[in-house]
Amino acid sequence: YHMINKFEYSTTQIEKIQRKLITIVNSARSKYEINDTFNHKSKPWKVKLNPNQESGKEIAFTIEELQAIEKAELPEEYEGIRDRFLIGINVGQRYSDFKNFNIESTILIDGRMHWDIVQQKGSKPLKLLVNDTCKAILDKYDGYPPIYSLNAYNHGIKQVCKLAKINSKIITRKFNPQGEVVSA
Repeated sequence: YHMINKFEYSTTQIEKIQRKLITIVNSARSKYEINDTFNHKSKPWKVKLNPNQESGKEIAFTIEELQAIEKAELPEEYEGIRDRFLIGINVGQRYSDFKNFNIESTILIDGRMHWDIVQQKGSKPLKLLVNDTCKAILDKYDGYPPIYSLNAYNHGIKQVCKLAKINSKIITRKFNPQGEVVSA
């Protein structure tokens, strides 16, 4: 609880640190003969703030909220932002990876349309299926949905959520390497 109380880390951040530690220990085990009692599969090793809550769920949208966003009557200025958001939800990528998705970002594999991308972080090439929701968005904009700066997108999606009557408060924090809150 030191990481929770002193540094105010979220469950997601703690679990990310745990995964890194597990990777380091497993790497050391594979390269060196070490005598250790580290058991990352034991229950005390896993940290959950609320045992009834799955990891990361506190910052996720519910199916009902996503449907509300998709069906909300919006002013024209927010429709493109909503559509970009829906693309992101459907592909599960960072904004920097999906912000430029358009018809030119697609390829056909076995007769099915896929996004053909290289992730910004890590340079990992991916082929992601273009589902019906994304296809409808591409069709709506003749293959070229509007592109927004990250600031405009973040501001706009907040407005979209308000207009869709999504009122649940989501708190996120970013930390620097020293564990200090740099934004909230």
